[in-house]
Amino acid sequence: MYTTTSLSGTARARLAFRSTRALHSTRSALASSTETITPSSTTTSSTTTDAQDAAKAAAPEPFYTGPLAGTFHRLKLFSLSSLGLATLVSPFMLLIESPMPTSARLALAATAITTSGLSTTLVGWCGAPYVSAMWKLPDVPRDGAVEMATRTVFLREMRTRVVYPAFLKPSARPFAKWELAKEVVDVEVLDAEGKAGTEEIVAETRDVKGRVVGKWVVRWRKAGEEWSQGLVGECRAEGKIVRHFNVHEELLDPPEAR
Repeated sequence: MYTTTSLSGTARARLAFRSTRALHSTRSALASSTETITPSSTTTSSTTTDAQDAAKAAAPEPFYTGPLAGTFHRLKLFSLSSLGLATLVSPFMLLIESPMPTSARLALAATAITTSGLSTTLVGWCGAPYVSAMWKLPDVPRDGAVEMATRTVFLREMRTRVVYPAFLKPSARPFAKWELAKEVVDVEVLDAEGKAGTEEIVAETRDVKGRVVGKWVVRWRKAGEEWSQGLVGECRAEGKIVRHFNVHEELLDPPEAR
């Protein structure tokens, strides 16, 4: 009886010893794995950071920055916040107890939402053409080809590439200095007969994801009875093209100013 108990105790001791050794082995393996993984994670993180830094360094710097870009951004943000607040608060005007009749409270809520909505629309319309930044296009073989950044009323950035700067003309729209012309006459075209009837993309607008959302397309036709009179380009919009631009011309160099 004593021997059986002694053997059972020995077996338990051995099992405990083996379990302890296995536990230590597992901990050592985990520590080794951690030491092995950590440098790899650090290397991956470092590689990602280097790639981001390289991308930022490769991105061209804008040669023009709108001085009122921050002001328009805050104004749109305030207007959107006011509209959201009016929309959220208006239902409570109908739920809370008040001596005012329901029709009066409904009219008050509708007035608050309508007024805020109109002010937001007005701010968006005034600030939509404002150019926050402008870049030159080195990949376009034309002097004056630019890319301009504007923002919608919902603060989404839109970038418009104008590859034919001759189509940028003074604008009659309030809060805009330039616009993409609807019609252009080209009297210096070399191959007028061969170019007549063709279409070209003058400008295109892309969203923040790089997707084309709008184009400004020109179709060339004969200007008169003789080919020597040149061509007339008639333009049309495809999609949601940003056509008007508000810039501070006094901040531009003479080649870009129009």
